[in-house]
Amino acid sequence: MTGIAILGGTGALGGALALRLAKAGHEIWIGSRDPAKAEAFAAGLSTAVPHAQVQGCDLETCAQRAELCVIAVPYAAHVD
Repeated sequence: MTGIAILGGTGALGGALALRLAKAGHEIWIGSRDPAKAEAFAAGLSTAVPHAQVQGCDLETCAQRAELCVIAVPYAAHVD
């Protein structure tokens, strides 16, 4: 399995989901329109969950690398 992508993973909903999935041992890809924000969030998650396999990147890369994608952005932001 190549992991789970959470598009919008730096927000409240996506972040909480990423935390739970990381604790469960899944490889997580955090996607954001701002790759630096995604990388910083992933680094924080890795600190909080030492065994976590978490990486942050842009939305397109995130979606391409994962086997399962979760869209965790507000409806109004879907077009963006």
